Amino acid sequence: MPADMTQALRELRELIEHRATALAAAAVSGGQAWLRDLGAAPTRVANRASWERELATVIAYRDRYGITDPSAALGPATGTQLQRADRQRADAALRRAQRLTAASAPR
Repeated sequence: MPADMTQALRELRELIEHRATALAAAAVSGGQAWLRDLGAAPTRVANRASWERELATVIAYRDRYGITDPSAALGPATGTQLQRADRQRADAALRRAQRLTAASAPR
């Protein structure tokens, strides 16, 4: 792949990641109801950072496909084959976030 194309793709990835991170922060600060699907953000720093990465994956999916359901993180399981594949990845991220929440719960 030509160097300029590689650079353009790298910049695009960074923009997408920045947008997902900003949207995730806004969702958390706004107390969005659908965040309950992920579980509470862990208090341990390492787990919280991982949880936030999983949240960014979920929110990128919501953003890309215009999911506006206020109470369900992923919305309905419909759409194109590509959307269904992306939803599976977002669902896997959601489940990882739930496991991080459970691992951080007091015993």
